[in-house]
Amino acid sequence: MGGTIWVDSDEGKGSTFSFTINAKRAQSKDTSENSKIVINSNMAVERPLRILMAEDNRINQLVAKKTLERKLGYEIDIATNGSEALQMLKSQKYDIILMDCFMPVMDGFEATRKIKENPSEYNNPTVVALTASALKEDRDKCFDAGMDDFLSKPLNIKEIIRVLKNWKQKD
Repeated sequence: MGGTIWVDSDEGKGSTFSFTINAKRAQSKDTSENSKIVINSNMAVERPLRILMAEDNRINQLVAKKTLERKLGYEIDIATNGSEALQMLKSQKYDIILMDCFMPVMDGFEATRKIKENPSEYNNPTVVALTASALKEDRDKCFDAGMDDFLSKPLNIKEIIRVLKNWKQKD
């Protein structure tokens, strides 16, 4: 492959093996659905949605709020736990709730089950899981609790757009 290989060794300390090769740089050909998603700062005007985020971590709250506000034009309300989110859902209609799975007082799984057991009491929002756990078992646990979609942390703007486009505003 037109390269070289060498070793540096110090007795009693260890060895470092190194090599070089001549290779062409690969070109990315992202043909996934996310590669076709366009970031539109007027998305909130074109697709108005009331969004509630239930998240206990202040940094995650700020990142999501700034991403949704600055890049997409949405305003979001914040609840710091599932219990607070349920109270807010009773007094205000939200189309989508971004629900952290692991919060103090009441976690996202329990809050989602309560929403799905009494959808009219909570104005029947779409519930989107937010979690750093991205294994299939974790996704299944979210869907088993009644969550409608899934976003893994750290949040990716194209994934947020996908979710907002997939779930329609409810009457």
